[in-house]
Amino acid sequence: MRTHGSRARAFLAAVVVVVFAGGAPAQDESTPYDGFYLGSYMPYTTMWEDFDGRHLLTDPHQALLRPDIHGGSGWGVIAGFRRGWFAGELTFQQSRHDWTMQMDVDPLPMRGRAEINSLALNAKAFLPVDGPVQPYVLAGPSLTFLTVKRGSIDTVGSIGDAEYSDVGGNLGCGVAVYIGHSVCLSAGVQYHATFFDSYKGEGGRGHLPGGDDDDDWECDHRLQGDGFTYLVSLTFTF
Repeated sequence: MRTHGSRARAFLAAVVVVVFAGGAPAQDESTPYDGFYLGSYMPYTTMWEDFDGRHLLTDPHQALLRPDIHGGSGWGVIAGFRRGWFAGELTFQQSRHDWTMQMDVDPLPMRGRAEINSLALNAKAFLPVDGPVQPYVLAGPSLTFLTVKRGSIDTVGSIGDAEYSDVGGNLGCGVAVYIGHSVCLSAGVQYHATFFDSYKGEGGRGHLPGGDDDDDWECDHRLQGDGFTYLVSLTFTF
């Protein structure tokens, strides 16, 4: 668990390398699909690593659940610009999830609902193939917010939501199918990793790392939330 700092730096360094490598144009010629595009997508998102349903996060003012986050669906929007075989995309995604705890957390609930909101800036590189069916790879940084409903309790017994947030990154691939110039249907998968440093509960806000290094009740490292997002998108080029 102490290796998360080095893993975070290595992952983000790899993301930066891929983004800047993908941002350099490979050729001057444009393609028939160039231009600004807008669209939406349907994601199915998973999350694991430090959210396993077997631990709490505590500080002197409160305790927050670190539940097992089940896979969940949601919605997303896309705004991007393509030039040649490369594109830059800004996406916002929201997904809703069930969660469970594998330990007794009375008076907190053992199960409930959670919400993940993520904002990402991705560089996308299309493989240089002719025709309307075009595989692609992408990478980029992201900002993620996880809300665990009724997942925190303060020192006087008041229960509220637990919120975790911080930066991470995405790596993904997929296939885009252009229907003429304007319409594009895509399907893909993205691996995402977030290294949660900030948290908020019924007893106030806090930051990691820090704490008393108790494996069951405290945490002295940033919390990692890895997972996959499977998505189908529809975009329109202007």
